[in-house]
Amino acid sequence: MDVLWEWLRETEGENAYARAFGFHLIAVMIPPFADGNGRTVRLFQHLLLLNSGEEIVRYIPSETVVMRNRNQYYMAIRQSRKLESLHPMIEFLAECFATCCEEVVEEGKKLFKESKEQKPEATPARTGQLITSRKLVESSLI
Repeated sequence: MDVLWEWLRETEGENAYARAFGFHLIAVMIPPFADGNGRTVRLFQHLLLLNSGEEIVRYIPSETVVMRNRNQYYMAIRQSRKLESLHPMIEFLAECFATCCEEVVEEGKKLFKESKEQKPEATPARTGQLITSRKLVESSLI
């Protein structure tokens, strides 16, 4: 653990993504956790990015893409160990993040297109439901 905290101090001010992804690799290789600490490490990776001011990570669930590519994830860890280099893991995680960004944008476009195609219903019942919903939201904010 001391190596991990020292590495974080030494890399302060470096690229936030490279630093968070490098942290990820170093942390998952800490014994005795041969397996099972990935989720916790990905959470810390996310927090590192948020603390670095990378607000976009709030909207990018890269965990999903990492888990969809679980075999490549483990291969990137093994390659990084074998080469004694952070690069395979950083490249893998960067690719996952980029893929997830693309998927979020595509999903947003799809939702926007669908919402443009729908005609608003202006029935009294729906208007009443909307007003009631607004009142509930407003009252919960007070």
